[in-house]
Amino acid sequence: MPPPRRLTRGELKKKEEMEQLSLLHEELGDKLGEERSKVGRIQIENASKTKLLDNLKKKLERLQKDQSNELENSESNTQLMSDKAHEKLQALAGSASKYNVLLSSYSVTKKANDDLRQTVNALRQELSNKRATYAAEKSKLKSDMFDLRMKVEFEFMKAKRSMEEQYSKTATEKMKEEADSAVKECIELSS
Repeated sequence: MPPPRRLTRGELKKKEEMEQLSLLHEELGDKLGEERSKVGRIQIENASKTKLLDNLKKKLERLQKDQSNELENSESNTQLMSDKAHEKLQALAGSASKYNVLLSSYSVTKKANDDLRQTVNALRQELSNKRATYAAEKSKLKSDMFDLRMKVEFEFMKAKRSMEEQYSKTATEKMKEEADSAVKECIELSS
């Protein structure tokens, strides 16, 4: 059996490119997983903050409603209620500023979520492009390997035929020499 054939520079380069593509494919898969995880966390935070915001709005509405009822029911104690209302308004202003902060953080989270979506979509597109390129290169490599195998088989069959012809010729010559030698020995023995 002949020794294994060494790969050409082109084949080595293609093999190295295939390995690099495989590593890149794994790396992109890992990045996509990380991005999906981030998107999931952000969506969970977003839902939680949205729910909190809704609860805070309801609480604010209740507080405002309660305050309005108290003002209507207690006209006799106007000064006292006015002070209480003032205090409550300050508290509500503090709550409102907290809610504004929450709203602004919600918008920041939403923007980050949108940015992550765009990044994930871009990564998906890049992965799709890499897969298509990989498939085309793999197909070309298979075709090249088939052509190379056909050439090697052809050369092997050619060399085999040549060796068979040479062995046949050598064997025929050897048999002829042995026949001539046997005839000479017969002549010598009969003389």
